Amino acid sequence: MTVQVRAGIALAVIALIWGSTFVLVKRALEDCSVFLFLGLRFSIAAFALALMFRGRLRAPGRDCFAGFLTGLSLSAGYILQTLGLQSTTASKSGFLTGLYIVLVPLLAACVYRVVPGWREWLGIAMAATGMTLMTVDWDTISKWGGGSAGLTFNQGDLLTVAGAVAFAVHLLLLGHYTGRVSVPVMSFAQIATSALVPLALLPAIEAPAIRWTPVLLAVLAVTGLLATALVFVLQTWAQRHLSPARTALILALEPVFALIFGFAVAGERLTALAGLGAVLILCGILRVEMKPSLAPVHPSI
Repeated sequence: MTVQVRAGIALAVIALIWGSTFVLVKRALEDCSVFLFLGLRFSIAAFALALMFRGRLRAPGRDCFAGFLTGLSLSAGYILQTLGLQSTTASKSGFLTGLYIVLVPLLAACVYRVVPGWREWLGIAMAATGMTLMTVDWDTISKWGGGSAGLTFNQGDLLTVAGAVAFAVHLLLLGHYTGRVSVPVMSFAQIATSALVPLALLPAIEAPAIRWTPVLLAVLAVTGLLATALVFVLQTWAQRHLSPARTALILALEPVFALIFGFAVAGERLTALAGLGAVLILCGILRVEMKPSLAPVHPSI
């Protein structure tokens, strides 16, 4: 088994783990406020990484700076995504978060002057249409006859889309620095930064609230140790061997797993139009990545 195959399997496992956490985090937010939950989750992960990599965290300042930058974008993505989960479903959050995979070519075009081709534009158009179908409150259409209503968007959906932008930035930054810096140092630095940011913002943003229930403790353990500490070490390693385009293609499985777990665990249902939107988003993601030439999106690969 080649190292590229092992890296691909690792990313598929990451997509499975991340896809399963949407419904878990939504449940945990019933017992803990958003910024406190994120601070605890990433603190647990940072502590675990400090133990895992003890004695291996000495590195040049550039490695720490790389971890700090990736950590800022990562924490922004998780803050926006978790805030959005308070008022949207786990299934929708998973698919809307998956938009970051489509956004990568657009951001690469801006940063690296790599102009998307027609396949990219087609994928982006499909995903944008799907996002509209999933996020617009179509119940208001029935009132148009009386001229009393228009289309409205769920705030949670919009926050989730903003989080997808932050995750796209994170993917590009990770692809840019991976292979140039120490994996242990970068992994620890980005997770530690992701813990410090919500804790620093906590006093100004929310009144912390927590109930130490068995469910919350279990979710903190799963998300902190499995879905954060382990996953981001695996991702940092995997992107040493795969281009961002290939990485994005495999991670496109995440929203599919989110839909499956949302249905199986939480009994969530999508309307027919929202289901069509989900399919369009997934097709848009695959349209962008499944092209004849998976060329690197930045010069570091």
